[in-house]
Amino acid sequence: MATCLKGDRWTSRRILKRAKEVLHEEGLRSLWFKILGETVYRRVVLLECPLDEPIAEVTSSLPVVIDLLRDTELDEYIALRPEADPSKIQRRLAAGQRCFVARCEGRMVYASWTATGRALIDYLATEIPLAPDEVYSYEALTSPHVRGLNIAPALYSRIMRHFRDAGYRRVVKAIMPENIPAFRANEKVAARPFGVMGYVKVGLWRRDFCRVRRGSLPPGETPAAYGPAYWDSVVRKFDDKKYHLDAFLAELKRQAHLSLIQRWGACQQRAGCSRPICSRRRLDSMGSSWIWPAVWPSAWMCRRSLPAGHEAETRTG
Repeated sequence: MATCLKGDRWTSRRILKRAKEVLHEEGLRSLWFKILGETVYRRVVLLECPLDEPIAEVTSSLPVVIDLLRDTELDEYIALRPEADPSKIQRRLAAGQRCFVARCEGRMVYASWTATGRALIDYLATEIPLAPDEVYSYEALTSPHVRGLNIAPALYSRIMRHFRDAGYRRVVKAIMPENIPAFRANEKVAARPFGVMGYVKVGLWRRDFCRVRRGSLPPGETPAAYGPAYWDSVVRKFDDKKYHLDAFLAELKRQAHLSLIQRWGACQQRAGCSRPICSRRRLDSMGSSWIWPAVWPSAWMCRRSLPAGHEAETRTG
């Protein structure tokens, strides 16, 4: 439910105290999902910031200086985030990840990490796939005494411009649904939800999931993968190979399909059928199988009007 400081351990008393704090500050729903997150179920909302669209200009209410964290400034970073592991921060910097920081009057008051290529979502203990032109922004924190002064969205805007100028397509973020302040800060830079990522776990069994909205690209996918070139390659792939590995099995399958169509009364035009379908003889002459659902009322009435022996004939024919 919360991250322990180094050297601290969760006790029953601390757990109950933290539960009361969450219930009082965030409500029953947040407490419920935090309990699930510590047991069987975790999820995050995926947000995207398209970099090919106009980027909102956000100004902080306090004068801040934005810069990148250097490996010689770890003590200053630890002062902002006492729970952070210095060796882990050094590994991130060595791997090429960038940490954007904001200082007010020489004091670090904000920090946010970005990664390209590959990135780990610590809360889910899994990697998020990233396309070559995607950036993952994570682990943002504003010092409590300067929150609500537009420092976070001002830095988001700066991060987006930085990576847009470097040729990236979008910035992806993963935020817990209960983190309302984070959503409000991201709304100011036109970040929008596009999916949910998480897992369900019982004992040693675990199932990960990633669902995106219709029309959105999953993390790790590029628009080119769904463009004309992609579908042209699919057509060429199927044109170069046979549809069936065995001609005998293909013929059995085709005959079964044709019998199914005829059994449902879609092969002959009879009284009461307003939508005549091509005959089985014509389907046979095509040399291919075609299946479609006859769901309109007239097809059903046609099916009911078939003679009693017709269905038996089609089953044995």
